[in-house]
Amino acid sequence: MCGAAHLQLGTNISANSISAGCDLTALFPQYINIRRGGYIAAIVGICMLPWNLLKSSNNFTSYLSAYSVFLSSIAGVMISDYWLIRRGHYRVKDLYTTDRQGWYWYTYGINFRAYAAYISGILINVVGFAGATGRSVPMAATHIYQMSFFTGFGVSAVIYCALNYAFPATGAYRKFKEVDISERDTDKEAEAYADTSSLDKDRAQSSEGSVSDSKV
Repeated sequence: MCGAAHLQLGTNISANSISAGCDLTALFPQYINIRRGGYIAAIVGICMLPWNLLKSSNNFTSYLSAYSVFLSSIAGVMISDYWLIRRGHYRVKDLYTTDRQGWYWYTYGINFRAYAAYISGILINVVGFAGATGRSVPMAATHIYQMSFFTGFGVSAVIYCALNYAFPATGAYRKFKEVDISERDTDKEAEAYADTSSLDKDRAQSSEGSVSDSKV
């Protein structure tokens, strides 16, 4: 019994307290460190009355199902951004700068495309989730909720790609290649998607010029 308690305590400290502390530190680094963030997470966890989730198996399974409603939308945005929008390109140095020209600055530091896609992925499942908690909802909403991970993932990914097509973000590429662009700032390939067409023309002209020079 004592060993199980120690195991549970160690799991929660490493998986929940430290991660929550790091996230809160990233949001408010001037006021919160990892230790304070862990304390805040512990207080919020107690205020949520988590023992009520274990009163019945139905409550517990409903609680676990709620994970897919929120996590699937996050996965849809992250995967579509990496594989479809940026095509494997990333810029590590821009993660640690407040430069407005950085890839991850977006609009006043907020990527509205990601938030809009995330909320859209949640909304398609939220009615069915209400039905899982005992509310009366249409059967179609229940069926959608039964596939909540796939519906949330698909909707958020489609919305995110559509918004990036309508409002292109800095750092989008056409060809897939996993490379840190910050290490190739002097190369033309470090330019963003909006300039890709002009880069192709420049490369074509330079290749034609080199061929003509070799003929001469």
